[in-house]
Amino acid sequence: MMYPGYDALAAGDAALAQAAALMRVNTTETWLRRHLAHVAAAVPDVLDDRGDDTEPLSDEAPVLP
Repeated sequence: MMYPGYDALAAGDAALAQAAALMRVNTTETWLRRHLAHVAAAVPDVLDDRGDDTEPLSDEAPVLP
C-alpha cells in the first residue's frame, strides 16, 4: 500500500479517497499546530497581534496618487 488515497483513487472508490484525504489533512494540521505551539512557547511575546514587528495598520483607507 503506497498511500491509501492513491489506492482508493486507483480502485475508483471516491468515498474512500475523500476519507483518506481528510485524514491526511487532519493529521498534518494536528502536527503543524503542535509544532507551532512549541515554537511560540520558545519565542518571547514581543510582537503585535499581526505576528510581526511592523506598525499596526491604520483604520483609514490609503490615499492613492
